[in-house]
Amino acid sequence: MSFGEYLISKKRFLIFYFMFHSTALFINLFNIEGSINDNTNLLTTEPFRMKASEHFWPVVDYTADYGRGDTYFHGVFYNYDISEFLAYGILIFVALYFYYENKPKSFKK
Repeated sequence: MSFGEYLISKKRFLIFYFMFHSTALFINLFNIEGSINDNTNLLTTEPFRMKASEHFWPVVDYTADYGRGDTYFHGVFYNYDISEFLAYGILIFVALYFYYENKPKSFKK
């Protein structure tokens, strides 16, 4: 089995994976908030954009206190942008390639 055939066998997983990351990117490009109340956004909000070198999704500060004494939730996909989309897209193919290469030789025939 070639690597291309191996990827085709993982088609359902790859479709789900890229649908998830495409949705996260779409939500942030169009700033879809999904506000529940004044302090909670379900999907994303961008009051203060962080530098990409400082934070990489999902390791971002999801909550903040802006001096009002209450906590503000930024959303599940807060600070997700094209750099995360490209990095996770490349990462999945690298991971699948290394997984494929470590399979027994009989699997690859």
